[in-house]
Order: sequence, then C-alpha cells, then structure tokens
Amino acid sequence: MKPVKKAAKPAAEVPAKGTSGSKTLVKRLESLNKWREAYNPLVALTAPRVVQLGRDYFLGILADLQWTYFYIEQTDPDLFALIDRRSSRLLEMDYAIKMPKDAEKDPDKKNLAAEQAACLEEKFGQIDNLYEVIEHMALADFRGYSHCEKWYTGSELTHLEIVDQWNVVRDGLRGQWKYNPDARTALFNTLPDDMLIDPANFLIREVRRPINRIALFKYFWATMTEVDWNMFQRVYGVPGGVVTGPPNVPTDKVAEYEAAAQIIAEGGSGFLPHGSTWTANNGPRGTSPFLERLNYLSEKLVLVGTGGMLTMLAKSGSGTLAGNAHSDSFEQIAKGAARKISELFNKQLSKAWLEEDFPGQKQLAYYALSANEETKIGEVVDHVVKLSAAGFQANAAEISERTGYTLTLAPKPAAPGTPGGGGLDGKGSDPNTGDPASIDNRRLRNRRVKAGIDELFKANAAQRFTAAQAAALLPIANRLREIADIEDGQAQLAALGKFRAELPTLEKAVLAKSPDLAECLAEVIGTALVAGFTSAASAKTRPATP
Repeated sequence: MKPVKKAAKPAAEVPAKGTSGSKTLVKRLESLNKWREAYNPLVALTAPRVVQLGRDYFLGILADLQWTYFYIEQTDPDLFALIDRRSSRLLEMDYAIKMPKDAEKDPDKKNLAAEQAACLEEKFGQIDNLYEVIEHMALADFRGYSHCEKWYTGSELTHLEIVDQWNVVRDGLRGQWKYNPDARTALFNTLPDDMLIDPANFLIREVRRPINRIALFKYFWATMTEVDWNMFQRVYGVPGGVVTGPPNVPTDKVAEYEAAAQIIAEGGSGFLPHGSTWTANNGPRGTSPFLERLNYLSEKLVLVGTGGMLTMLAKSGSGTLAGNAHSDSFEQIAKGAARKISELFNKQLSKAWLEEDFPGQKQLAYYALSANEETKIGEVVDHVVKLSAAGFQANAAEISERTGYTLTLAPKPAAPGTPGGGGLDGKGSDPNTGDPASIDNRRLRNRRVKAGIDELFKANAAQRFTAAQAAALLPIANRLREIADIEDGQAQLAALGKFRAELPTLEKAVLAKSPDLAECLAEVIGTALVAGFTSAASAKTRPATP
C-alpha cells in the first residue's frame, strides 16, 4: 500500500522565526531578564516567603518560584544528585523508530509501517538538539512543567528552543500558558493576550506532583538547621568556659583582669592572678540533634525523588547489595521516564508528522527511547545456558537480535553407528572404510567443550563475579580446558577420572574462598561433563585400535 503524501505546507502556514517566543523574543527576554542574574532568591529566604512561593504554584504565578527552584538545584546537594542521577541514565539511551510486532504478518501493513518509520527517522534526525530536549523534558519531574518552542527551517522542524521556565505564567493550576517577557510577579490575566502560548507551536510536558515543591521546604529547614548548628558549634564546639576572678580584686585592676579573663574564656591564652578559676562550658543536652534533623530532611527528599526507594542514602559499591540497589532503583526510574517522554514525543510530534504525510491512514510507526526494552547481554547468555541445560533450544536469530552477536549453530555430533560416531561396532571407525574418524569428531566436540566453558565463564564473570571470585574459579575451568585438549580417548578418560576424584577437594577449596559460587561452579562443571565428554565415555567401552 503506497502512502498518500500530502503537499508541503505553504510558507505562510509555517511559524516564522521572530514570532512570539522565537529568536527575536528570546534575545529580548535575555536583555529584560539581566536584572535576575544579580538577584539571589535564597538570601533572606524566610518561612512566610517559602509558604507564599508554594502557594503561587497553584495560582500560576511562577517567575519567582522557578527562579528559586533554579537556585536550589545548584545549591542543595541532595537535589543536585537526584537530578544528575535521573537525567544521566536517560542521556545514555539511544532512540529507535519502531513498528508493531503484528506488522510482519501483513505485507500491506508492513510496507506502510516501514514507510512511516522512514518518515519519522528523517524528521527526528533533523532536530539538532534532541538530547538537550530530553534532559529538559525530564526536569518537568522536578519543576512541574517544561516548554520547548518549535523552530523551523523552511517547512521542516529543525530545532526545539528551550524556554526559561520563569518566563511563563499559567491561568491557575491547569489553564492556558502565557509568556512573561520580563519575568515579573504577575497573574495570567495581567499579561496581554498576544503573549498567549499556542500548544501547536510548542512541546510541553506537565507533571502533577513536582519534586521541587518538597525540595523547597527541605532546603529552607535544612539551612535553618545548619545555622543553628553553626551557632551551637561556636559555643560548645570550641573549648571555652567561665573565668571567676580572685577575691578582693583592687579597683584599679578590675578592667585589666576582666580583659584577660575574656580572652581566656573564649579559648585564648593569658595570665590571671592567684585565686582565679576557669569552668568549662557544658552542652545543654547529652546529644546534638542537628545531624539527625538534617538526615531526616534528606530522607524525605530522596524518598520523593526515588519513588519510595532510599538507596541513594546507602553507601554504594561494586558487588555490594547497596550498589545493586542503587543501579536497580535508578534504572527503574529511567525506564518510566523514557516511556513517558517517548509518549510525549509521539503525541506532540510524531502524530502531526504522520497525519501530514499519511492522511487518513493508520499510524503504525512510533518513537521510543531504547531503554524501554534494554536487556543486559550477560543475562541473555545466562538464560540461554539454563534453558539449554533444561532441554530447550533457543532460536539463533532471536539471540543475535537481543545480544548483537552474529551466531551460527554448531554442527551436531554424529550419532552412534554412523561414520565417526563412536560406532556400534565398538571400534570408533567408519564401518565402510575402517578409518578412525571418531578421533576428528572427538576433536571437534572437545573444541566446542572448551568454547562452551570459556563463554559460560566469561558471561558469568562479567555479570556476577568479582575479581576474587573469578580467580577462585579459574583453576577448575583451566583443568576442564586441559582435559578437553587431550586427543587420546583413553588418556582423556583417565584424566577425567582423576579430575572427578579430585573434584570434592577442588570444590571445597573454591567454596572456602567464595561460598556464593556454588551455583556457578555447578554450571561450569555440568556444562563440561554433560555436554562435552561423551567421546571419552564411549572410549571406555571400546577396545584400543590395533
């Protein structure tokens, strides 16, 4: 089915640079907002001011609130880390244009989907700052919304200009948007109608529960707590005390003694007359409450920023439970954000493009950040090995697609009774020629045994082993490789018997160093013994070749 292409938009229909919010206005906004660069909203931030800013969000008065958010994002360590961790995973992702799985079964649908995919590939490829836009859209989780204006070259969208979020106001909580050119404290109705933002010319993401609302209150109370803690440290952290002068101080010496006493009381050095005493200051309570209070505030913010997972506050490390929890938490968050941003792009970009180029036809192709379906290669290999051990055979094409490796199936070993198959005659020779072909087959099988050991060992080591664990397991893997190298069947059988006899001691030595290697050890040994050494077993039952 051929797509019906619509005629390109005439130049008059394309939003031109220089309209509301475009390059001309952006430059104008930069000059109008110069005053804000010298205004630090965190100076003299008070509790009533924090409450007012929190209320302004629901009224659509956003300039001062977003400017305050911006400063806190640069200042608060917890918020800084949350934004960085959540955004960085998104920026690692590649995007893909995908088609429905059922399109493969219908040639017409497949052709249409391929045409639409090519269209979207071209459209998204023309945008020169797509990942900058993805990062900005992700910040809506913190700020409550994100705006980007569509800029065109001719009739093609080539740039999405990021709008400073303190330059917009809203009609209440869910109403329309207007530009606020000089970022003043203003209600929606106080700005002229020519500042109205047309959603068709913008990419807009909205989030109902912004994290920065919690960060605003957390920052204020954490700052107040640190101020109190600093005062506490000045009084009780530096050695100090009270000086009591001697009795019957001469009147003409009082001022001199008082000056010396003040220096000594504040931790300095000096001389006092005989009979003077110094009493150290004691803390007003047994423990200091400040660190506990700061940790409590951090936990609340991280709780909100990670969706109920406090792993960012645990000490991470490679190979530790905390380290794995860190990765799992932010991987889950990134996948959710990727899905939402992909849906946004499809609704506000892909839909219009496909309607224009394929009018009246079902829209099949769509944009997706690839992390929605990312799988670790080691996990795929591990699953295939386990399925194979259970008697299942995986599809080579599907494994290639999931891992990116080019795979071919290894030839099956010859069946008993066929040339080179070990022979029902018990000689291991070709019944027709008498040639000892089983030796060559045994070499092939043994090479596959070594390859299987190596692949399994590398896959497990890369994904699940620490360096110490890999070192502990390596001697056993090396022994199996050495046995697989033996070409003589009887000698290989003897080596295998010796290995089996020594195996309990070897396993004990490995597990003493790393008890958690039991499962992986069983996999490596089982792969070799079950899949690889059938030739040695057959050699046991046949007489030596004369």
